[in-house]
Amino acid sequence: MYKIFATRACLLAGALLLFCACGTDQALQDKHYEAFVEQFKAGHYDSALYWLETMRQEAEDSLALARIENNTSAVYIKLGNNTKAAYHLSTAIATYPQEAGASHAEALYNQALIYKKQNLYDLAVDNLYTYLQFMEAEGEQERVRKGWNVLGSIERNRGNLKQAYAWHRQALAAAPQSDTSFRANVLNDLAQDYIADEQPWQAIPLLWKSLAIKDSLGQEANRFTGLLNLGEAYRMDRSYDSALLCLREALYLDSLYRDQASADKLLIDYAKVLIARGDPARRVDSVLLLVEQFIADGSSLPDVMLDYYELRFDWLQEQEKYAAANALLPALLKTRDLLNDARREANIDRLSIEYQLAQRDARLATRQAELEASRLREWLWILGVCSTVLLLLIVGLYLRRISRQKQRIEKEKEARENMLRAFAHLIKNNLSSFEGILSLEMLRHQGGVPQRLLQENKNRLHAISAMHSRLNLMQQEALGSIPAQGYLRDLSYDVLLSFGHQPDTLDVRYEITVDRLEIDRLLLLGQLLCEALTNSCKYALPEVEAPVLAVSLQREGRDYVFCVEDNGPGFAPREKARGLGMQLFEAFALELKADWTLQTQDGTRHVWRFPVEG
Repeated sequence: MYKIFATRACLLAGALLLFCACGTDQALQDKHYEAFVEQFKAGHYDSALYWLETMRQEAEDSLALARIENNTSAVYIKLGNNTKAAYHLSTAIATYPQEAGASHAEALYNQALIYKKQNLYDLAVDNLYTYLQFMEAEGEQERVRKGWNVLGSIERNRGNLKQAYAWHRQALAAAPQSDTSFRANVLNDLAQDYIADEQPWQAIPLLWKSLAIKDSLGQEANRFTGLLNLGEAYRMDRSYDSALLCLREALYLDSLYRDQASADKLLIDYAKVLIARGDPARRVDSVLLLVEQFIADGSSLPDVMLDYYELRFDWLQEQEKYAAANALLPALLKTRDLLNDARREANIDRLSIEYQLAQRDARLATRQAELEASRLREWLWILGVCSTVLLLLIVGLYLRRISRQKQRIEKEKEARENMLRAFAHLIKNNLSSFEGILSLEMLRHQGGVPQRLLQENKNRLHAISAMHSRLNLMQQEALGSIPAQGYLRDLSYDVLLSFGHQPDTLDVRYEITVDRLEIDRLLLLGQLLCEALTNSCKYALPEVEAPVLAVSLQREGRDYVFCVEDNGPGFAPREKARGLGMQLFEAFALELKADWTLQTQDGTRHVWRFPVEG
């Protein structure tokens, strides 16, 4: 007893320790995640990566690991390292379990945005199509519209303006009027399509409409991109004054909200407008001088620097300042080489990403093949089990059928034995009846038996023998019941033959509609038929020139009606009331539980009505 109690106590204590350990691990993971979020929001990205690495070592399932990889990519996006960000997103996409479909789709979308920045448009489009399929299946129409808009921008960058128009217009048509911020962004992107298609007059109204929506929402900082595009559209439309106004406001917003992150690019566009408008050289030089200060700071991108040097070089040549232009040439060539190096590095990064993706796809293909092989084994096992069950079912049904056949044979055997016993009993009763008949005849004629009476008894004996012979032949085809029509026809044929009549020369009419009848009741009907036909052969057929006999057995409601009649002269019932035949009719009717009716006018007609249920 004490041992059982101690064992249960140990098990309970172990379970509590395990529960506490799991709770402690979960609390520790939550603490590490909170530390990561705090460092990420504070901009301490190295510390954020440290906590993510700690969480990666503690991850217990694929879902947690995929989320860690996703957060790692967010950190690298902040650091500006799109290559590593894309790699970690690829790892997250490959790690997410099947039930985390929404997170998997969002990771695909974020990776597509990175591919767009890296000019990997084919990869970005593939990711977006997968993202759209999932969101459409989930009914996320807002995210579907967002995906359409990004697809339009990618198609524009690929130079496929027709498809870009289609995606942006589809997104704009599907956007509800209440989603004003999204409509403003789509209008801005659609205007960029017109600018790329050199249709600035189409882009300008869309850009103003987009800016008006942003103004109504109080999104002053978000006006920057729209102002840049509007300035470019006005410059292409040769509305230089309007272009300068847009660029000045963009410069103000850049200094106010973006810490002059794009001032060098804006000033170059400003100088292009001044040159196109034909402003004095002094004014253009002052703007280009400001750009040169930004470039000297070393924060400008190589493509912006090259754009500046090419613009400055062309401008100096137009002003016929060839010496200054030649002095600028080394910086121009150096920037070109620098940009080519940057492009080569981008191409190397692109190849690296494509190689990593190819490896990921190979791993996924291997995993898919393993899953398919596992599923095939499962299906084969299921098929084997189903085949075994089906085989057992077929064998069981076959054995059940054999058992039923054996039971049916046993029942048939028992029924035949019962029938044989019934035949023996009925024969005994019939012979006893015949013995009683002879005794009655002997009592009635004590002075000697006439030859006529002996002949009648002989005919009755012959009819009874014929009746039993017919039953003996029919019992091979029936169990418990015998076809009434064949039995009554054959029996009447034998009775007529016993009196020397040829049935084929007589007019015997049968109307028997009852199919089968029980043996005991059919035998009683046979005895009644024998007596009735015997009387007809003795008293009716010799007295008419064209004798007619009729035998019928029909069902009327809940009763059977058995009728035997002839067209003889008839007789007075009182004259025959004490005859042997009448006594037999009454005795058989009583045993049959039948109501007997006798009509003797214009022939003789016997009618017995007895119930269907015996």
